[in-house]
Amino acid sequence: MHMAEFDDLLELLRLRGGDTAAVEVKSAAGGLPASLTKSLSALSNLPGGGVVILGLDERQGFAPVGLGNIQALKQGLAGKARSLTPPAQLDITDELVDGVVVIVARVAECTPSDKPCRVTSTRKAYLRSHDGDFQLSELEEQGFLRARSSKRRSRAGAGHHRRRSRPRPTRCVGRASAGSKAGDCCIHWCRTPSQGRNHHRHR
Repeated sequence: MHMAEFDDLLELLRLRGGDTAAVEVKSAAGGLPASLTKSLSALSNLPGGGVVILGLDERQGFAPVGLGNIQALKQGLAGKARSLTPPAQLDITDELVDGVVVIVARVAECTPSDKPCRVTSTRKAYLRSHDGDFQLSELEEQGFLRARSSKRRSRAGAGHHRRRSRPRPTRCVGRASAGSKAGDCCIHWCRTPSQGRNHHRHR
């Protein structure tokens, strides 16, 4: 994330006084919270994905808290991403707030054909609503599965039509053209009317 983009996002959070549906902020002063796994699932299922920011205290107007082992926190964040099915795709960077380092992770939206993104250990999937993470209801999960099935059928149908449009060579038995030798046969490339007139090749 570019610095100017992050500054705009931080200003928006401070004006709102809280998280947004696409942004989850954790202080992570005492390490990564267990709830972060649910947030990664929810943001992966969100259209367009979202952002996780570690190192800001929401109750103190999003002031930086000063993180301890930055590298260990990044590794832990990546580990939580791998604990999902499919794994969450993260782009992790450092940003400065008042001269203090915070961790910013952009969470990519999960591929629609793989949704919903679940916590592997519990098989539960989550969605965002305002600034919270909520477990998918049975009805919501069925909606994801129907959409996934529909996309697969659409791709299969498109491939079927592409295969049918290819010209197919067929051998024919008929009168050889003038000047051809005995035993010669022509090969016809059969095409539909939309593909133009037939082509013939003699051998």
